[in-house]
Amino acid sequence: MNEQKIKRGIVLYVVLPGLMLYFGMRLFAQYRHVDVYVSRAALMPVELSSKLHMEEHKIDPRVIIETPYDRAEDKILPMDEIQRIRSQIAWSKAMPAFIDSLTIQSTNRVLARRTTRRVMLEYQLIRRGDRWWIEDATRLNIRN
Repeated sequence: MNEQKIKRGIVLYVVLPGLMLYFGMRLFAQYRHVDVYVSRAALMPVELSSKLHMEEHKIDPRVIIETPYDRAEDKILPMDEIQRIRSQIAWSKAMPAFIDSLTIQSTNRVLARRTTRRVMLEYQLIRRGDRWWIEDATRLNIRN
């Protein structure tokens, strides 16, 4: 009888709080605020390109512009698809659940970033069918 009471106590005071903490953190990661950007390529302004000696230094005249999702003219992905991506990231074991930003590059490419004081992680996600998969991951150490 005493052994049964100990097992029940372990389940009640150790296992259940641990599960609640785990699922609570995953749900928090899924629904917390994340900056969402829409990325597009554009030609560099003439004033800037004339000062940079483009041909001499072999500089690409295209620049990448990231606009906040709310102010973007062309919202490439609908908000429900963005929520699906965030859900898959939050419950994934392959990448950190807590990301800082999502950059939508096209209808089937998204960049997820996580930045801390010491490291910046970037995950290139691609859509295959109805799931999003990690195509590439980059880790950049930040020095202070």
